[in-house]
This record gives sequence, structure tokens and C-alpha cells, in this order.
Amino acid sequence: MCAYDQNYFWEYHNALLENQDRLGADLYREIATGLELDLPTFNACLENDDYMDWVESDLDFALKTGVRPPTFFINGLALVGAQPIEVFAEVIDAELKTFNNPEQRLQGLEQYDQGTNWHSVRTAKLFARFTDFLGIRGERAKYIYASAALHDIDQLAVPQHILPKKAD
Repeated sequence: MCAYDQNYFWEYHNALLENQDRLGADLYREIATGLELDLPTFNACLENDDYMDWVESDLDFALKTGVRPPTFFINGLALVGAQPIEVFAEVIDAELKTFNNPEQRLQGLEQYDQGTNWHSVRTAKLFARFTDFLGIRGERAKYIYASAALHDIDQLAVPQHILPKKAD
């Protein structure tokens, strides 16, 4: 999240995934240096544990619900463990049948929270690249894109004070 503050979330995220065997403060700073982040700001964020509450909250949630990697949530439904693409398609297709007006739901998400909307759009674009890489085309690709875009739609039903986000 310290890289997110400098608009380098995905680049930083990808570098961490590529170096999972070296996780630690030295790697974190090495990646930040390589991405040419503002190092004093980045280091202060790390040292001050600016996002520790978020991390601990996510960890508590995972421990309480039995989530283990990899776990994918689709509209609140958990798919635990490595699953074939057909399982994702089946769950997504079933969920899409329940949508009355996905465009309206996306507009609601944008009005509710710009950060979540931004995240949803980025996730949808990432899944579009993923489906293209897998050779998935047509209606199935559209369904996967729509599901990725709407994956946080359930937040519309949660009061703002329950899902606090760091102010800009």
C-alpha cells in the first residue's frame, strides 16, 4: 500500500510476486528503488506501519473464515484452492443471471466510493488481459469482465463507517 500511495501498486505487487522467496524489508526497499519511488515517503510509510491496521484486519478475517491461498471471492462466494476455469465460469454465469442491470450497479459503486470503483475497473482490465491470454472470447469473456468489474459490488450494502479507508 505504500507503493499504492505513489500510484505504483500493480508494478510493486508484480515485483513482490516475482520475488516471493525474498520477502522482507530489504526487498521492499529494493523494489521501491527500482521503481524510482519517493524513498523517504516510502520508507516512512513502512516504518510507521501506516497500513498495519488494514493488514491485521485482513489477516483476522482470513483466520476467522478459514480463507487460505488461493481463495477467490465472486460476489461473496468463496472459491478455495486452485480451480479449473470451468468452475469460475459456472459460478460467474450463475451470478450474472441474477444481475438486473450491471451498468446501473457500476454507477452506484462509482458514486459510493471512487477508490473501490478504481480498483474494480483495474481488476476488470486485468481479467480482460487474463481471458485474452487464455483464449477466452465472446460472451464468456464479457461475463468474466463484468464479474471482475462488479466483484466488490456487495460493498454498496455496507455502511461507509464499517469499511473505513485512508483519506487522500
